[in-house]
Amino acid sequence: MPVSVKGHMPVVEVSFESQQGPHSQGWWMVDMTTGPIYTIWGHFDGKVEVMNPFGMPYNKVKSLEQKQEYKVFVQDKENQSWTAEWKIPFSEVGLNPSEVDKLCFNIGVWKREGWFAWVATGSSIWRVENAGFISFAHK
Repeated sequence: MPVSVKGHMPVVEVSFESQQGPHSQGWWMVDMTTGPIYTIWGHFDGKVEVMNPFGMPYNKVKSLEQKQEYKVFVQDKENQSWTAEWKIPFSEVGLNPSEVDKLCFNIGVWKREGWFAWVATGSSIWRVENAGFISFAHK
């Protein structure tokens, strides 16, 4: 591993669209092309943080950070190889899957010297309108 990135802590980013609603009032504009976008980082060391590029109120950021579950298992620390499991409560992000068929979604990892994403959007994983979709099955 190059010396310039030897101390870098890799991170995975999950960015997803939600529905407009009371949870997004005051920080998401109704005329945007997507619903509110949530961007969350899970770190190699087990830390999780809600990124806040759109000005979500501090109490909403902290509530979402505290109510989600993120667990990591490091297979190889030297080569920064790990797996993670993430549980993000839909209620915290105003999402009701029975009301939607699909929403914009992307996932990427910053490891060593750049971003690697499910759908390439440059270095802006959060640009979910240019990414893929997560579909919800209805019974």
